[in-house]
Amino acid sequence: VEDFCHPREDSPLEVLQRFLDHPARSKLVYLSAHGEPRDGRLRFSWSDSQRSRGVDVTPLSFGRAVGVVGLLLQSCYSGKWWDCAGRYFVVGTAGQGNERAWGGERGGAWTRWLVGDLTNHLAAPPEQGGMGSTPRM
Repeated sequence: VEDFCHPREDSPLEVLQRFLDHPARSKLVYLSAHGEPRDGRLRFSWSDSQRSRGVDVTPLSFGRAVGVVGLLLQSCYSGKWWDCAGRYFVVGTAGQGNERAWGGERGGAWTRWLVGDLTNHLAAPPEQGGMGSTPRM
């Protein structure tokens, strides 16, 4: 588990690459970030000791992965990752390729559902406490 809520020098992409380089034959990666509508790329923003920074994670970020990588994606437009070939397989996404993912102060609705914290009103719109998207597993 890596937390980018506090200033740090390394980027989320650097942390991910170190993990993907590990010799384990199988890995599970959960990513929660802002998804871009055009291609589903994940945009991570954080601060180091000098300035605000940002980096994108795309399917190409997994090209050098050692072993098999399963992905859980909590982001808008994460369904676009189902259509990309790469050194990973998608385990689940918070929505389809054309959908936004929803969350609040307690976290993303799909993630809350995954861990059993959101069981009622799944089909309701997010304003009414529902998921608001169509997850895919």
